[in-house]
Amino acid sequence: MHRSLLTPLIAPALLLAGCAQPDPEPPPAPPPPATQSGPLKTFAWSCLTNGYVVTDYRQTEEAMWLFLPSNTVLLPREASASGAKYSNGDITFFSKGNEAILTTAEGDDHCVEKRRASILEDAKLRGVDYRGNGNEPGWVLEISGNRMDFVTNYGQDAYEFTISGHEREPDSSTVTYTSTALGKAIRVSIIGEPCNDTMADEVYETAVRIELDERVYQGCGQGLH
Repeated sequence: MHRSLLTPLIAPALLLAGCAQPDPEPPPAPPPPATQSGPLKTFAWSCLTNGYVVTDYRQTEEAMWLFLPSNTVLLPREASASGAKYSNGDITFFSKGNEAILTTAEGDDHCVEKRRASILEDAKLRGVDYRGNGNEPGWVLEISGNRMDFVTNYGQDAYEFTISGHEREPDSSTVTYTSTALGKAIRVSIIGEPCNDTMADEVYETAVRIELDERVYQGCGQGLH
């Protein structure tokens, strides 16, 4: 799965056994923001040998898609005393909590889930083009086509907007989107420069400034396609 920068988004206007009952659940996820359609169903993993891999559980309850660096495979679910086990006979993926064992012809590979990457991969497979977030209070912005979903106050307040205007500042990498809905006016500026989330100690591709009525929210984000 490849990362992209801001340009593709703004051009169009915008991831061990026994004999008990099986446990088909993927790794546990925290409560999702209101812009997600339920708990995370896509998870990103950092593996010692295979590197970055992604598992996706949204297509069917009986199988899991496994995105490897070289190919993508569909693994049917198998019974497991604990955790979640998927295998096609040649490749097996067994996860429990935020750890997993990926078994291939080369042997067993230990993997650890990366939560930030999981959130981004999940949003990407839900069709989100851009995702931003900030703190104090916690908020999330998702842009999908001409739709903007903004959730703030740690998920208590949610707004949906249809983009009605956009502009690029001259001699700048900043793109601004505007909209109004139900008496609320929003202005979202995506600034094409690295953004450091000091609370999470992570660096994102872009900075985000959101004006909702008379309040300003600032944070970080990145394009997903």
